[in-house]
Amino acid sequence: MLPSRAMTGKAVGRSVPRREADAKLRGQARYVGDVTMPGMLHGATVRSQVARGRLRAIHFGPEVRWDEYVVVTAADIIAAGGVNTVALIVDHDQPALVGIGDVIAHREEPVVLLAPPDPHALEPARRAIRLEVEPLPAVLTLDDALAA
Repeated sequence: MLPSRAMTGKAVGRSVPRREADAKLRGQARYVGDVTMPGMLHGATVRSQVARGRLRAIHFGPEVRWDEYVVVTAADIIAAGGVNTVALIVDHDQPALVGIGDVIAHREEPVVLLAPPDPHALEPARRAIRLEVEPLPAVLTLDDALAA
């Protein structure tokens, strides 16, 4: 593979032409949200709103018919024989989804995946899920991080 202009340093301080720029400027570019297929599901992720805590429970509000959704939690991944980790820096160092009893390590960490066949049903369902989280002290120093 040949090095890109950015890798060789020739792009630093200069405008680098982008292949997709013209299509984007003309409104002709296709994005993943523009793609539809028969039977396609639409997904959303419920994420932690706290920077650090222990997930105690996931509450699914009664106002949503959950049988119409595909709902995935960490327990579902494990029950299906999967591994609930992904590689962020090294192999298996980041949970795919935070599970019950697990520590939430940062804000916006994924907890639940939702997928109904109607994209308009996503937001009401996402709002109907409440995460019960036990707050934990912030990790603010290198020593605290190494101790954890």
